[in-house]
Amino acid sequence: RNLFARMNRELHTDIPAAAIRHVAYYDPEHERVEIFAEALTELTIDVPALGRKFRIARGERILTEVSHKFRPEAFIATVESFGLRATWHEAGNGDFGLFLFRKPKSAQASPPEPAPSAGQLALLADARARTRAIVAPLSDADATQQHNPLMSPIVWDLGHIAQFEAQWLLPAKARERLQSNDAAQLYDAIATPRAERSRLPLPAVPAVWEQLDRVRQEVERHFAATSEGDPSSTLPAGAYSLPLIVQHEAQHQETILQAIALRHDLQYRSTFAAEPPPLLGRRAATERVLIPGGSFIMGTDDRDWAYDNERPAHEVQVPSFWLGRSPVTNREYQAFMADEGYEQRRFWTEAGWAWLQETNCRAPAHWRPQGEHCNQPAPGWQALAFGRHEPLHPDGIVMHVSWYEADAYARWAGGRLPSEAEWEKAAAWDPTHGHARLYPWGDEPWQPERANLDQTRLQPTRSNAHPEGQSAYGCLQMLGDVWEWTDTWFAGYPGFQSFPYEEYSRVFFEQGYRVLRGGSFASRAVVARNTFRNWDLPQRRQIFAGFRCAWSA
Repeated sequence: RNLFARMNRELHTDIPAAAIRHVAYYDPEHERVEIFAEALTELTIDVPALGRKFRIARGERILTEVSHKFRPEAFIATVESFGLRATWHEAGNGDFGLFLFRKPKSAQASPPEPAPSAGQLALLADARARTRAIVAPLSDADATQQHNPLMSPIVWDLGHIAQFEAQWLLPAKARERLQSNDAAQLYDAIATPRAERSRLPLPAVPAVWEQLDRVRQEVERHFAATSEGDPSSTLPAGAYSLPLIVQHEAQHQETILQAIALRHDLQYRSTFAAEPPPLLGRRAATERVLIPGGSFIMGTDDRDWAYDNERPAHEVQVPSFWLGRSPVTNREYQAFMADEGYEQRRFWTEAGWAWLQETNCRAPAHWRPQGEHCNQPAPGWQALAFGRHEPLHPDGIVMHVSWYEADAYARWAGGRLPSEAEWEKAAAWDPTHGHARLYPWGDEPWQPERANLDQTRLQPTRSNAHPEGQSAYGCLQMLGDVWEWTDTWFAGYPGFQSFPYEEYSRVFFEQGYRVLRGGSFASRAVVARNTFRNWDLPQRRQIFAGFRCAWSA
């Protein structure tokens, strides 16, 4: 009413105070109070200064204020996204408390010439802020329960992040002070398969966050206290230790989002991902690109950021082939389904057909059937996206398909899945200059207009979007949107050497895993590059995976 009294005074309107009612609602989904002025009778508001009149119907509401309310977890995630460190001191039964904000010690030191690790410490802080932001909307129960045997309880991922950071970023004495042998065994990813982790004696969520903070404070103290020499020299993997931990936490962020996306009973809304207007494709989705035959340099010799399975760089000969300019769309995949692709044995490998009979799958994992008379862009189906049912756009990129499904579709389309070498040549090789690019568009860092990466939006864009990110051959969306299945079994390159530990790659070689390339919308930019190799079993569908087809020339 004060607002309308001021309008009467300053804009010379004539609104009776008794004609306005104050209405406020708490929106639990967005964690905010929305405040309205409701007209109790029809109003005609004459604003002489504008020479205009406005009609307000009886019962019409005017939004006057939005007041956000924050739970401690969400507030801490917001503050830490700006580089501060937050601590919450709770009083009584939790209704009251005190926040303490501080700069990390490494940032307070501000040496005239920052050490080489300063930028990577900033990446560590950025990674932790994003981890907090991802988990912030979840209750402790959400983070503790194992909702699918394919994914760990999220509290295990958090504890594993803390344990792994202590293992690789702290000298031996500091590790011994913060870690117990029990914790090392508890968070051993090889010794405890995902399906068994719900039975582990995992700590409570607040205790795990306390351990994450303790480890990070000790890491910052170690790097800030080293005035001379390289603070990485005392670490198990030397200078590679920091990049290893930055990428490790980034990968677990995508894993946590996969676990959240598998839940149908939780409508997850993040505070870090925007919902920009969908980008429209500029070419026909079915267009193919010819990749001329010849040799190229596959992999990398980089030892600053690359994982051991990306090395060494080696020459590979690839015959000419055609490749889909963009990944397969929902519309194209529906055509495969309408042609009874799931029922025709000739499109499936022996193992794929056995998997199909066992699971009775008939659509991508996140598709849900609708009524026959559904008035949606893609009739008959909708997508389950982080707990919300959304229209299935025909030009969207198909996702949550297994390798078996991708392979069957490619056979149905008269083609095949590309080999890993074919995929990397199309994404990385610059035939004009005769060298490989770090990213499809070149060696410049990622920008949002180049690829749908870094969790900027939690769904794929339309097919044939991001023309600024095309490869030298004109292929689109080779980084971001969806991981892409290839026809290659996961194994080491010629001359492979394990580093910095045996269990990262070698134990998975020749164990029935297929290679995926390219990253998804949930992949952080820090791990997205042309040489990065992901792998999973051919029956898995929890990963944000799609595919594109190849044809021999």
